[in-house]
Amino acid sequence: MSPKDAVLQAALERSAALVRADRAALERLSHPNFTYVNAGGARLSLEEYLETYVSLGDVRWEQQELEQVQVEVYGEAAVLVARLHDRATHQGRVFDAYFQTTQVYVLFPQGWLCVAAQTTQAPQE
Repeated sequence: MSPKDAVLQAALERSAALVRADRAALERLSHPNFTYVNAGGARLSLEEYLETYVSLGDVRWEQQELEQVQVEVYGEAAVLVARLHDRATHQGRVFDAYFQTTQVYVLFPQGWLCVAAQTTQAPQE
């Protein structure tokens, strides 16, 4: 598998784990010092990310699709940029929205781990 394909696979696994609310898989696919900046501008550590989007139950993902994916590999680092189509329930309210995401991956002995990610509102198409 090429490095680009491996990074894409890791991103798809992260999305699937989010939909399944699989905390263990998200921990396995993320670096312990992972940082996330959400569309509202909040900066979250890995633990805060997992609590907010998996453990608390305020958000239940039905789907997270990656579209228009571009992956660039720079040695043992890679940047993935994609359009996200999220369908979820947040505090009982259904939302269906599009976002842009930038995810940074680094190759470690256990594979490509996400070290940082940021999501912003996607422009209307």
